[in-house]
Amino acid sequence: MKRGDVFKIYTHEDTPVLLAGVLGMQVTKLYLMPEVTIPQKKLEKFIAFYNRRLRGEPVAYILGYKYFMGRKFLVGKSVLIPRPETEILVKLVLSEIGTTSGTRVIDVGTGSGCIAISLQLAKPDLQVTAVDVSQSALVLARKNAVKLHSKIKFQQSNLLKNVIESFDIYVANLPYVPRKDYSHLQAGLKFEPKNALVSPRSDDWLIFELLRQVTAHNKQALVLLEIDPSYTTQIKKHFPQAKFYKDFQGFIRFCKIPIS
Repeated sequence: MKRGDVFKIYTHEDTPVLLAGVLGMQVTKLYLMPEVTIPQKKLEKFIAFYNRRLRGEPVAYILGYKYFMGRKFLVGKSVLIPRPETEILVKLVLSEIGTTSGTRVIDVGTGSGCIAISLQLAKPDLQVTAVDVSQSALVLARKNAVKLHSKIKFQQSNLLKNVIESFDIYVANLPYVPRKDYSHLQAGLKFEPKNALVSPRSDDWLIFELLRQVTAHNKQALVLLEIDPSYTTQIKKHFPQAKFYKDFQGFIRFCKIPIS
């Protein structure tokens, strides 16, 4: 079957991405090849992927990867799919570091490792540690580090429970979806691990527990977080020095909290 015929029969908006993924090429190149014939085995694989997408499964899980900061990260159902908005968090951290050398950074709840690895690759002299409570997430993050030639340390820990050393910067994209909102999420999000989306206790418990642990760990440090906009009031109440930043849609999504 020719590419042009595939596009006519399989009309989902993600058809080009899925077919390009199966063929191992860029979508833009695929559009330039309407007469190319799709080998039968590749076509069968595409159809299987297409049917999974029709059932609502996210493209990233189907293909097994997601681009973040211009790099291809392996993903699986044990980790949250990296979001473009989280690239803002990485850039905020890098802007805080500036030209300083040897800064010690820890990524708490690393998941796929996209934040920690992106930071270290952007500034190779950083001393980066990535922690996660999930062993399966750490296995995947290590694979990404090896694949992308990133030299970072990994440790299994529930927040900072098993972490002894202190750091200059603590960065985290912890589960923050309000529990009341979970049942109303888009269908595709239900494929992602619930414990990576929703806090195990009250909505903001993980974030405030992390902040408590950081304060106990350090006399001076900087915390940069991805948050739900609804957390802003509570964070301001306890940390009036906090600064907030918006995402691509204009919602407050990130905060910077100096600990001193």
